[in-house]
Amino acid sequence: MLTPHRGDVLYMPQDFTAEGRGLLYTADEGGEFSSLYEMDLATKQSKALLQPKWDVDAAADSTGHRYRYEVVNTDGTMELTLHDLATGKEISALRPPAPGGWQPAAFSPHDRYLGVWLRTDAAPQTPYVLDLQSGQSRKLDDPLPPSLAGRPMVAGESVRVPSFDGKQVPGFLYRPKGTAPFPAIIDVHGGPTSQSLRAFSAYRQYFLSKGIAVFVPNVRGSTGYGKSWMRLDNKDLGGGPLKDIVASKWWLVANADVADDKVTVMGGSYGGYMALAAEAFAPEEFAANVDFFGVSDLKTLVESFPPYWAAFSTFIYQKFGDPKDPKDAAYQHDRSPIHFVGQMKRPLLVVQGDHDARVKKDQSDRIVDSLRARRIPVHYLVLQNEGHGFSRNDSLLRAIQATDAFIDRYLLGDSKATIPAD
Repeated sequence: MLTPHRGDVLYMPQDFTAEGRGLLYTADEGGEFSSLYEMDLATKQSKALLQPKWDVDAAADSTGHRYRYEVVNTDGTMELTLHDLATGKEISALRPPAPGGWQPAAFSPHDRYLGVWLRTDAAPQTPYVLDLQSGQSRKLDDPLPPSLAGRPMVAGESVRVPSFDGKQVPGFLYRPKGTAPFPAIIDVHGGPTSQSLRAFSAYRQYFLSKGIAVFVPNVRGSTGYGKSWMRLDNKDLGGGPLKDIVASKWWLVANADVADDKVTVMGGSYGGYMALAAEAFAPEEFAANVDFFGVSDLKTLVESFPPYWAAFSTFIYQKFGDPKDPKDAAYQHDRSPIHFVGQMKRPLLVVQGDHDARVKKDQSDRIVDSLRARRIPVHYLVLQNEGHGFSRNDSLLRAIQATDAFIDRYLLGDSKATIPAD
């Protein structure tokens, strides 16, 4: 074993150096963020190559080992740097247009070119070729269809939202054009151990075109902002992270011309759980909520994990709790929206795949049945032959159409909007 286990450390191999003598890898050992290291495979000794105050996401050498790239996740933007290994100098002429970042694909066989994607939130991923000798970049294609050519897209602002305990919640704010005050969607990522990046989202741009502000937070528990931030939601799901969402709402009201009675929480998987948590534990704060295959019962979620996930049990129990532990079982009960349906009062859209192996359909069925019994407005779209997410375009389209109509009715006030849900 090259990296004997020494506590809570994440090691990720990246590439071999010239003639296979060394290994490039990233590790967050001894710090908050992942740094880049090179290990001499003969001596097993490592040296640090790059230790920024953000996570090093990737690194690789060119085919002939003349160049090396490193990718650093800087506040949700992937920033690529290129170095000439002979001189150690950075090829600075190949910076991408703001506010985007280069996402590397592959070096050419003779070390002259690097294929990349321009990744930005104001356009779909766009393929480029970087000429490492001339310092020029060339666009290969425009992914936008002709019908959208020239349409203005909105780039996000990187912001910080002060939360209930003074901690700063990072996020991306997308401001629409039009007349304030605006309705708003708070779009929460899955995970929970994940991160929303500066990346293009067609549905966010669509809602922006309708005059709806969009805020994309990285609440406590998210990756990308250090291990301490990532651990803050351990056995606190539906607690501190939800307070971050509520703080985000009121920050939007004060700083982004958002109407305080027209804010919705939307997300998938863990983001869906957050929508349900907002529905159950902050019922006065939000106008309506959208849950894509979200968790309603933490205890049955953990009990449903397959046996081959046993290797991750330590992480799972740290985050979600162990249902066999009485204290953890009480936490799971108290943070599971299914046990607090009596507090729910806002309209809800639920989208669920009938073959979801990660978040079982029962997680959604129980919420929907309970809300219908209480005559709370709930719309339920079950996608046939879908798992945890969308594998087919027709399923994605149906989910977007249902969400669009739901937002029209409950956020924009269109009482005639027909929601295509089962």
